[in-house]
Amino acid sequence: MTTMRKSVVLLSGGLDSLLGLWLAKQQGQVVLAVLANYGQRAFKKECSAAQHIADWAEVPLQIIALPWLSQWLPVGMVADNESPKQAATADVWVPNRNGVLLNVAAAAAEAMGASHVVFGANLDEAAGFSDNTQQFVDDTNAALQLSTQTGVQVWAPVAGMTKADMVALALENNLPLQHIWSCYNAGAQHCGVCLSCQHLKQALRGHNSAAILFEK
Repeated sequence: MTTMRKSVVLLSGGLDSLLGLWLAKQQGQVVLAVLANYGQRAFKKECSAAQHIADWAEVPLQIIALPWLSQWLPVGMVADNESPKQAATADVWVPNRNGVLLNVAAAAAEAMGASHVVFGANLDEAAGFSDNTQQFVDDTNAALQLSTQTGVQVWAPVAGMTKADMVALALENNLPLQHIWSCYNAGAQHCGVCLSCQHLKQALRGHNSAAILFEK
């Protein structure tokens, strides 16, 4: 890979963006981490996790408010929905979310003289979400060549990894897994049953971090 990239990181507070941020710092400078608030139920938990991670990485965190997107959230993601249904991709699909977020981050990158936007696309989520695939990254990059004067590009450093791969790498390098938030809900701990938690629990199986994140 090209070294010394200057990047803006999409930081959700979850496992994928933690690894993406860490890998970006290994290969260059991260000038900003961006967290979006689009009315999702877990925003406060995501914000807390993202701030912990940004502080650990010594990277500034900026919250981007997208209140207009909240009107199109699926029922399983709405903040005031007390009985979320989150068992399938359709239950948590936010219309064009990654397209919107990558373009927002690309605007920040262009303004700050950064060449890349770091995005946590990975193999597990690519299997169920079309906006986590390599084709999506490639096609977005083609569009950014025209929509930014500097040719900002999306960089998905964990695109070839499963979540289990990421957990192993995080543990090997003492990354702060205790601070991540990958749940679609906003309880005291990860709910353990939503689609995102199912992926994370599988990846953490056999590791002590599973107890930290999931045991009540």
